[in-house]
Order: sequence, then structure tokens, then C-alpha cells
Amino acid sequence: MPADSESLRPGRARHFFLNFILYFGVLAALIFDFKLTEPLLFKTSPYEGWDESMAYTEASRLSLTNRFRNATYGSIEEFKFRIAKFIYKNFDPVGKKLSPRRWTNNVLSSYQRSSAIFDSPSFDGTYSRGILDRRPFLIARYVNAIGGLVLAAILCVFWITRYRYKALFLIIPLLWFLLSFGYQQEVIEVSPNGWNALLAIMIFVALTDVIERRRPAGLYISAVLVGFGANSKIDFLLLGLPVVVTWIVAGFETRTFFRRWLRPALTCGSLFLAGLILTNPRLLYALPLAIGEQLHLLGQVRGEAVESGVSSLNHNYVMLLKEFLAQCVGAPWKVAKLHSLSAGVALVACLFFPLSVAIFSELDAGRKRSLLVVLASFYVSLWVVSLFFSSDAHDRYFLSGSAVAMISVGYASLYLWRRTSLVSRAFALLVMCLCLVFYAGRAKETGGQAIKVKERLIDGDLDGTMSRNQAVSSMIKLIETGKYSKRVIIDQHSYTDIRAFLEKGISPILINMFNFRQELAKSESDNRSTLGLYAPGKGTGSAAWEGKWSDQECTLYDSYVRYLSGFDTVEKFGSNPMFLLDWGPVDPADKIVVFETQRSNVK
Repeated sequence: MPADSESLRPGRARHFFLNFILYFGVLAALIFDFKLTEPLLFKTSPYEGWDESMAYTEASRLSLTNRFRNATYGSIEEFKFRIAKFIYKNFDPVGKKLSPRRWTNNVLSSYQRSSAIFDSPSFDGTYSRGILDRRPFLIARYVNAIGGLVLAAILCVFWITRYRYKALFLIIPLLWFLLSFGYQQEVIEVSPNGWNALLAIMIFVALTDVIERRRPAGLYISAVLVGFGANSKIDFLLLGLPVVVTWIVAGFETRTFFRRWLRPALTCGSLFLAGLILTNPRLLYALPLAIGEQLHLLGQVRGEAVESGVSSLNHNYVMLLKEFLAQCVGAPWKVAKLHSLSAGVALVACLFFPLSVAIFSELDAGRKRSLLVVLASFYVSLWVVSLFFSSDAHDRYFLSGSAVAMISVGYASLYLWRRTSLVSRAFALLVMCLCLVFYAGRAKETGGQAIKVKERLIDGDLDGTMSRNQAVSSMIKLIETGKYSKRVIIDQHSYTDIRAFLEKGISPILINMFNFRQELAKSESDNRSTLGLYAPGKGTGSAAWEGKWSDQECTLYDSYVRYLSGFDTVEKFGSNPMFLLDWGPVDPADKIVVFETQRSNVK
């Protein structure tokens, strides 16, 4: 016996060393993905790139009633920004000192009375803009990206532990997905869709394990993940369908009715509620408000569907193909113009897993049927529902289904490799090599995009394509010549970020149509001229439903702009008039005027 133990030690050591190399290599690949895509986090910096990000990046604390008055994303998204704000207030040199006052043009008195933004029942307070320092948005992008890598690392550890080197068949498609344009866009926009796509993969992996091993552990993990994901976006509850389907078809090897049916159902229900409540404690102390919020959101969606009549199936079909092939797989052609080719490629990719299970898998017939039914339930939940029931689907609606489809290709290759046939193993290697080539292609393309973003950054982390950033950078350079005062005048209606000034020790004077005469008087005490900027705009939004100011309000604003135009203009950037009530991201080409205060030149 001791001799046998001695003979096993070299094998165990070799096994441990190979596993260590595999774990380390996968970790290095994940870090490589992060470093490659990190510069993309600075796209449009410091301005948020998507209006929905404001749903969980509110600049000030809301009361419980105000929080539930508006339809917003769930507590997971709030938690991301809570982390970002904690880092900002405790570790950022500007954040430690700055207590920004929120400003929104949607309710004109909000500068003087911050609670006024909630006075209008039709106004969604989650979209208020005008934060003075948007660094928390950038930090939130990092939190979102790193959190996604943690979820991906958990998947990789599970696969390596279960399949050892064969896990590469699954890890390579995952790395490919992490570099996809669709996933990266959701990371940059700090939307729930990126994490939810990874959670959908986790649920698919867990339920596949349930079918393969006939053990309920993966069922319980999936129930918790559905509760977790539902607190990001309520439509994630649709993934409860694959969990229920797996519970029905799993065929657990138990002899009693209670162990086969009741115990798994009760355990899943309890774990789902636990995951839901632990990630959203408001359900314990504000249940009516929490339920009312979700019903309000569902009511809005249902109302839009009723008003629009029949869903635009062809549009949704194109969006599905675009998300899957163009955004995730990285197809080089325009899917909207190549319906037949696009549909054929998508069909082949989606059928690869079912065919490999049916023909090449060594599972028994019952497990094969169960796996195919479970996969179909994922496509129904993540693709078919949005395809047929959404009045106007966006491509991101199909991201989670696309992620599952890409990982299913990895599982198909794994089943092929498990066969001892040389042909099946060669085909599995061919598919894995193709995934590796596509991953390398995405890495090259992403690296090129990252280089372009880095090249256009000015003064540290300002995206030079934004007219506001061009104006700020120019003002700083002019002030550093010593000709101008180390104070600047900032038009609050322009939503200009002031961080770059604060980092240079330049004090901002914030003006708007209510206070500009008093605040501008402060600049008169300086012997040198003071630089300022404003954005000539319109008291309306880019969309008809965003409303417009009254004649009195427009007159007040026009008088304000005329006064500022009386100063000498130093430089102009951009050309588009700013839509002051636009709830979307600021336009990179908004017209920004840089002026200097010389009282003798005021008209």
C-alpha cells in the first residue's frame, strides 16, 4: 500500500501542476480582456453615454416615496453606483471635497429648490442631469466591468473543476463573448443587460448540469440567480421558465413523490424569494411600494404594446439577427440586407448544440430529450418572447439569448470531444479553433478601437470628440498662460463637467438664468479678465414627448443668452443648438461658446 501511494504522488503532482497552469492561464486571459477593453470605458468621458444610466446614478439621495414614484432599475444597479459613490467620496481627491448640487432644466426652479423636480407627476426624476463632476459614472463603468469579470471567473472555475482541460471548449466562446461589441456596449453604458447575460449563461450551465447528473443542486442555484437578476430588470423573471421546465423533465432518481416533486419545488421557491429579498431589502419594509413600482413598469410596457397594435415582427427579427450575428458573433456583413444568409448562419449556430446532443452525445435518450427541451425553453424566454411580444425591440433585448447560443456552441464541441471517434474529435477541435480565430479577430478589432479612444483623450481622460471637452481644455490652456483669472464662469444649462477645472485649482462660478447677474458680479473684483462658457440652446427636447418651456420661460432664457453674448467671444466649438429638455445623452456637437468678461464690451 505505501508503495502504491508513492507511485501515485508524481501523477498527483503533475495533475495539480497542470490544473494550476490552466487556472492561471484563464485568469491571465480574463485580465487581458479587461486591459484590452479598459480604454473603451473612456468613450464620451466624462459624459454618460446613455440616458438609462441615470436610473441608478441619481446624484442625490431620494426619499422612499420619491424613489418608488418613478420606474427604475433594481437594487443591483443601485448597488453598483453606491460602490462608485463610496469610492468617489472616500478615495477621489475631488470627490472628498466636492458636494455637487444637482441641476436639471426640466423643472426650472430645481436649482433654487431641489425637491421641485418631483412636483411634476409626469417628470421622471431618474433622468435629471447636470451633475458637476461625472467621475462617479466612470467609476461605475469600472465596477460594472470588474463585476462582469468576477462572474466570468466563477464560470471558468466551475468548468475547469468539472471538465479540466476540456473546459477550454467552453472558456474560449466565453472569452469571445466578453469581447463582443454587444456585451462591451452594455458594460460602458452601465446597463443591467451585461451582467444579466452572464447570469443567463450561469443558469444555462447549472440546468445543463442538472440534466446530465440528475441532481437538483443546479436547479437551486438557478432559482437564486433568477431572483438576483430580477432585481436588475424585471423581465429577467422570464428565465424562471427554463427552471420550471428543468424541474419537470429532470427525472431525478428518487422513489417518493415528495422528494421528486415537492421538495425541489419548495426549495427553489424559497431560494428564489431569499435571493430576491437579500438583494432588494426594500421588499421587507416597503412591499406595497416595491410591487407598485414593478406593476407601474409593466403597465407602461403593456400600454405601449396596446397602443402600437401588432408587433413589428420584421423589425424585431432584424434586431435579433443584428444582436446575435453583428453585435456578438461579429459578422462582417449587414444583416438587415442579407436576410437569407443571416438567418442561415444563425440557424446553423443554434442547431449545432441540438444536433451534437442528439447524434454524438453519450447521454441516454431521456437526458438527450431533456437537454433539447431545456435549450428550447431558453430560446423561448430570451428570444421568442421579445420577438413576438415587443412592439419595438431593441437589439440589446436579445443579448442574453445570444450569450447562451454562443456558449451552447462550446457545449456542442465538448460533446463531440467526448466521443472516441477521430472524426468527431477533429471536428470539435476545428470548431474550437474557429472560435479562437474569431476571438482573436475581436481582440484585434477591440484593440484598434481602444487605441483610437486613447488617441482622442485630452487633458487626461476627456474625450476630445465632445465639444464641451474641447472648450474646457482650451480654457485651461488659456488660463495657464497667466492672462486670465483662475476662476471660470460655467453655464449650468450647458451641463458642462467642471472636474478638469478643479484638478487644476481653478474655481468655477456656476450661473443660470436665475442667478447670473449676482454671480457674474463676483468676477468683477479680479484685475484680470475671467473666462466663461455657455451653450446657446432651445427650451425643448429632441423628441415631441419631452415637452417645451412656456413663453415666459423661453423669454427669460433668451434674455440670459443675449446678456452672455454681449461679452467678447474667445472661441466657439460645435455647431448644433442644444436641446435643453432632452433626456438623452448630451450631443457631442453641441455649440459651446467661450467668452471673456470685460464689462465695457457688454451690450
